[in-house]
Amino acid sequence: MTIPIRDTAAVDVAAYLRRIGVDGEVAPDLPTLFRIVERHTRTIPFENLDPLLGRGVCLEPAVLWDKLVRRGRGGYCFEHSGLLHAVLDELGFAVTALLARVRWGRPDGVSAPRTHQVLLVEFAPTSYLVDVGFGGPTPTAPLALVPDRPQATGHEPCRLRRDGEVVTVEVRRGAGWRPAYDVELQPQSRADLEVANHYTATHPASRFTTALLGARAPAGRRIALADLRLAVHHADGRSEQRQLTNVDALRAALEEDLAVTLPADLDLAALFDRLAPT
Repeated sequence: MTIPIRDTAAVDVAAYLRRIGVDGEVAPDLPTLFRIVERHTRTIPFENLDPLLGRGVCLEPAVLWDKLVRRGRGGYCFEHSGLLHAVLDELGFAVTALLARVRWGRPDGVSAPRTHQVLLVEFAPTSYLVDVGFGGPTPTAPLALVPDRPQATGHEPCRLRRDGEVVTVEVRRGAGWRPAYDVELQPQSRADLEVANHYTATHPASRFTTALLGARAPAGRRIALADLRLAVHHADGRSEQRQLTNVDALRAALEEDLAVTLPADLDLAALFDRLAPT
């Protein structure tokens, strides 16, 4: 069952496709979905400047389009998935919003709130999980809702484990598999998403209000920012890390590595001072 979102007509799909570099014919089919997911994760960065600065996050499709497309910003999961949901709706895909409990970076057995949004795109006979906003390990291809089968993406392979109506997305790291999050296959209404987004964007215990996070997945590598440490992970297993020691380095990381168009009113010096160790 799909639950529609509001005001999808406010999203300029042609401008979105130009933003991510998808040209030619598009249709509500699987090849188009794969092209869009690959290009979206390559070009629109994951970043949490607004929650970190206390500016909140609005999920209205027109606002998401203005921020991530027209103004060249990035966003976090609710923004990426919200924008893509609106675009796919306009293109004629059958899309449902789902919520997930993040396990990445958490000890086994520690329960997490449902603070991550993904999409379910329905095809017959197999539907696909689509996630363009998980940050560092974001799957860069749709994942068929088929358990226990490694699935290739443009980066690391992924696989799904299923236990009833809960699907665990796992990412291949080295010789093993790491759980990223548990998706509950229950359609979420706009109200459900608003509540989860409000907690994630404003609660003092949310990592998005206390740390600077950024990520992008160009071909052959992943770029990740955590406060003042920038890492580049290559497909051949090499990793490079550097500490950002001044405001100019932070600006370069955001604008050049992550491809974020910074807001004109951002006091980057104040942000650097806030993140710098004392």
